[in-house]
Amino acid sequence: MHERLLESYQSVTSARLLGNIRNSRSWSDHVADARVSAVARILGAGQLVVELCQFFEMFPHAKVQDACLRLGAHPRTVERRMRELGITAVMLKRVCMLTSATHDILWTQRDFDDIAKRHGYTDGAHLCKTVSMATGGITPSMCRSFVMT
Repeated sequence: MHERLLESYQSVTSARLLGNIRNSRSWSDHVADARVSAVARILGAGQLVVELCQFFEMFPHAKVQDACLRLGAHPRTVERRMRELGITAVMLKRVCMLTSATHDILWTQRDFDDIAKRHGYTDGAHLCKTVSMATGGITPSMCRSFVMT
């Protein structure tokens, strides 16, 4: 399930990026469409996944246990349901953090420390390492330069 979610998210992001370049429209016009929760809803990932994504998008510094309390679900129940989907709640949280941070890297001029703190990372170095690992070695600076040129 999580592979389908990531593949769909990549195709949505790529299509939006190409469309924005062609139409010279701002990426921020389509932010709501690019959130992990929106993609999860489109794919029918289930209410639990959608609600967890929405929670982590709103509260990137929160812990999984905080999300369980907010959703009124026992942590063990959430763990079992997520295991059935082949992904953990922590992994889902990290995807939400990375997605929202990547949006800011690509479409704002904020420095990486500020972006990191806004999206649940400890510092800019942690964010840069995570982005590099997720993109196969492409640094956030390189990602930003691709879009800004």
